[in-house]
Amino acid sequence: MHDYILTLSCPDRMGIVHTVTGWLLNHHGNIIHAQQFGDPDSQQFFLRVHFALPAEETIDALQDDFASVAERFGMQFQIHDARRKARLLILVSR
Repeated sequence: MHDYILTLSCPDRMGIVHTVTGWLLNHHGNIIHAQQFGDPDSQQFFLRVHFALPAEETIDALQDDFASVAERFGMQFQIHDARRKARLLILVSR
């Protein structure tokens, strides 16, 4: 299995999670962990999904394929390879 992380934000409305999980199902994906949050003040929806696919795909191919879902909901999204470690900076002051 090959792990990826999808993060997105968009105007909150019904059907977002259903559509995203349907997209994952069509790719034979397995959700490892998911977090979601709807902000009532800004009317924005935020989702982070850690998922695995049986075959490795390029990030560009996944993003191109997800673009139709993103356009439908007005999403801003990113897909990352979960194996790639995030850069981290720790600052300490006195």
